[in-house]
Amino acid sequence: FFGRLRNMPNYRHVPIMVVSGFLNKDDFRLLQEYPCTSLVEKPFTKVIFEKCVDELVAEATWYGQNAALIDAVLKAVQYD
Repeated sequence: FFGRLRNMPNYRHVPIMVVSGFLNKDDFRLLQEYPCTSLVEKPFTKVIFEKCVDELVAEATWYGQNAALIDAVLKAVQYD
């Protein structure tokens, strides 16, 4: 589901926070390859939650502002 969502142009940079109480970091290692994605382990504090949200919003904003440049670079190196 996550991969299909990220492959849709309208949802490429929508912030996604994955929250889990039974966290095996190896299960979620692919999330590191996607922008605007964060993993939070339960239990967490309000400060941790707010920091995660702030970071996700900042990252999504940056990617939104630079999406055309990122796509151009990826397209240029696609066949190298």
